[in-house]
Amino acid sequence: MCLTLNAQDARNAEKLFTAGTYDKALEQYEQLLRTAPNNTLYQYRTARCMQQTGRYAAAIPLFEKSAARYTLAYYYLAICYRNCYRFEQALTAIEEYLATEPTEENRISHAETMRRECTIARHYMRRIADIAIIDSQQVSRETFLNCYRLSADAGTLAVSGNTASYTNQRGDQRIEARDGILWRSDRLIDGWEAPQSLPIDTMPSVNYPFLMPDGATLYFAAQGEKSMGGYDIFVTSYNNATDRYLTPENIGFPYNSPDNDFMLAIDENKGIGYWCTDRRQPAGKLMIYTFVPNAETQLVGPCSPDSMIQRASLTAPRIWRQDMTTRIKNDNKEHQNHKDSIMIEMADNIVYHHLSDFRSDSARHNYLILVDRQEELRTLRKRIEDMRERYHYASQAEKIMLKQAIINIENDIQQHLSETNRLLINIREQEKKMLKN
Repeated sequence: MCLTLNAQDARNAEKLFTAGTYDKALEQYEQLLRTAPNNTLYQYRTARCMQQTGRYAAAIPLFEKSAARYTLAYYYLAICYRNCYRFEQALTAIEEYLATEPTEENRISHAETMRRECTIARHYMRRIADIAIIDSQQVSRETFLNCYRLSADAGTLAVSGNTASYTNQRGDQRIEARDGILWRSDRLIDGWEAPQSLPIDTMPSVNYPFLMPDGATLYFAAQGEKSMGGYDIFVTSYNNATDRYLTPENIGFPYNSPDNDFMLAIDENKGIGYWCTDRRQPAGKLMIYTFVPNAETQLVGPCSPDSMIQRASLTAPRIWRQDMTTRIKNDNKEHQNHKDSIMIEMADNIVYHHLSDFRSDSARHNYLILVDRQEELRTLRKRIEDMRERYHYASQAEKIMLKQAIINIENDIQQHLSETNRLLINIREQEKKMLKN
């Protein structure tokens, strides 16, 4: 009877698998695998269902166990490694797959594309930009530009259909993407001149331009030979000597990923930048990242492979932390000039409403630090809410990375709470001591 039931379960699982109902087939194969953990067919089919439903990390060991019998496992193993940012292992799996002399042309072509993309990604994993993330926000693809709150001096962005354009701050120059090429138009007295293609090395599927106020530095997104997957963000500069733009460079991790990343824009007046990505997002959604641009390139220092993956994939990015010296100096000046009101309870029935109410310089100084920590705490709480929301629809592999990132932020929140409580106690003690003296 047990053998009969097991055979029936196997037939039901195969029927669901063949029909492409991978989530339901996964339940069946996981149950079959528990009864026969060494069955390579069950290992392979379970891994395939996991891979199709986004549980890449969980699928890897099962593909590794079943690859000796089912050589196609190497192809799917490469996909799983790539989505887990383990590009070195992905390249090894690709070579293993191609060594089996496959005959399916589409898979061979895709494997060769993955080999090129993983080779590029492996290079950039060695030099991840160390940027501070201020905020992240999930938005609809149709309205994502509403989140780019650029000042007038940064110019204007626009998207029409699947193409984007940038108009400079003076409104007399426009760069637009059309037919996968960037075009420039200048405003004349009676309208816009005919567009001319930018003198830049040809790249396929170029889109989403942004020109810095210097008029020379150009960011854009493109797909093709220099991309690690989908759209990647590139940068180039205009060379007056040659009257051409320099060879575009991929700006690497964490801006780019194996998914689509595009529309990088920097507002120098506000000291912030934006870009968007569809990594780990459901269909029709994008994630907008707001970050602090570095004046010079800064790279993530030596750390563990897992930490490097978290920084590259933005599952545990560096959270923005204002420079306290600058903040205190600015806040002191602002309060002195504008008499901004505050509210802090110092003791029973005693509330301070202005910085000038403090008698202790140390208490006043620590109050400004307290305000800064409270602002950082609000940012952390918003960020962890976003991560918890993303956790619900993330794949199993992404949930593992998000779980660790959530734990890290929870620890940061606890540290901030402890520090704000300590600061509040110190402020009251320092002021009480000064008043007593």
